[in-house]
Amino acid sequence: MPKFTPLLLLFTLLLGIGCEMEEINTNPNNPTQVPLNTLLPPAQGRLANTLGGAVFRYTNIFSNHTRGAFGQDLDINNYNVNKTFVGYMWSDLYGVPMMNLNTIINQAEATQSPHYGGVAKVMMAVALGTVTEIWGDAPYSEAFDKNNLNPAFDPQEQIYQTIQNLLDEAITDLSASQSVYKPGNDDLIYKGNLTAWKRAAYALKARYRLHLSNRFPQLAEQILPLTEQGFTSSAQDMQYVYPNTSSEPNPIYQYYKETPNMLIDSHLRNLLLGDPRSSYLIKRKPFSADTIVGDFYASLASPIPIITYTEQKFIEAECLLRTGANAQDALAEAVRSSVTKISGNAVSDEIINTYITDRATLTGNFDQDLNTILTQKYIALFTQSQPWTDYRRTELPPMQPNPNGITNQNPNGQIPRRLLYPEQEELLNANFPKPAPDMQTPLWWDTN
Repeated sequence: MPKFTPLLLLFTLLLGIGCEMEEINTNPNNPTQVPLNTLLPPAQGRLANTLGGAVFRYTNIFSNHTRGAFGQDLDINNYNVNKTFVGYMWSDLYGVPMMNLNTIINQAEATQSPHYGGVAKVMMAVALGTVTEIWGDAPYSEAFDKNNLNPAFDPQEQIYQTIQNLLDEAITDLSASQSVYKPGNDDLIYKGNLTAWKRAAYALKARYRLHLSNRFPQLAEQILPLTEQGFTSSAQDMQYVYPNTSSEPNPIYQYYKETPNMLIDSHLRNLLLGDPRSSYLIKRKPFSADTIVGDFYASLASPIPIITYTEQKFIEAECLLRTGANAQDALAEAVRSSVTKISGNAVSDEIINTYITDRATLTGNFDQDLNTILTQKYIALFTQSQPWTDYRRTELPPMQPNPNGITNQNPNGQIPRRLLYPEQEELLNANFPKPAPDMQTPLWWDTN
């Protein structure tokens, strides 16, 4: 299996997910079996914490949303990352989230509980998608065999097919008429709403197909029907909501409370001049002239978005543009939904309409229009990983690499195309890719 730190393994055992896997997967009446409703909440919570923690920090520095000013974040800003620290994010994804989800998938099949299996497969697609868009090739097909200490790194092309298979299977499972065990309040995202999970699965299918747009330009036509079966409003967003307690805080809030070493990059600040979302997305750092993440994403109870209606509408707008259809309505709705949600419905329609006219109106020039769509998506999806992926797909919106970024890890000093693999994988997994890629080695789908 992927290599984990001793601390993570201890924590995993304390959570009860390190119990005997063969017992979990064979006898549904065995008293040592961990109930499905016990496995799901920590998988969802830990995945959200990782998306709002290390994933946010690395990807938003790479996408010029933020800049590291001190300590480890300054090193990331200079594209000189510590492979030991990278290993913590790797372990945080493969540990509680993916191990629990794999157990749920297997146990759901053994207990004829496809509704749990469907939820777990959607979550697994998100976790695996996060791994591959950051690192590329990665263990999956052999990752959860505890007797295999050297799991193969599945090629990224295979991983993207695995993601689509997981989501197709999830939709089938969630549509099943019978399920012995069913998620309810233990599902901290949708409270067992299977229709909502199916909508999320279709939206995710669209996202992960869009990642392959350089490899397969014809996918744009195939993505549009997926968006039609996805979300119909922001009320259906797939997001993890925190309970507004200091014992379980939003990770971005906790980061700024403990180690506020990351500031808003001037690239994002300039884009937000005159933007009605500005005061919600960024704010002045106390006792400083610097700016940090604002209260919409960095309050105690702020949700961590996983995939949203706004993102889906931007996907739709891009695909309509690529197929030669009218993308203006989809773009306007994407911007409107973003402003409305981020402001808590506090911005008037008049102000939104004026903003759309000034900054989100298409001209008929493909290159300019693609830049407009992706610039607006870049603003709307602040704190998320997709803008870094969009930049690697399209080089849009235009960005400058951080100064001091020429390192052995990032030899040409340009914006990284990937993150380094963790040191423990390189040292301990005999199937580790050789030669080890640096941060300018493109991913399989990155053909720029």
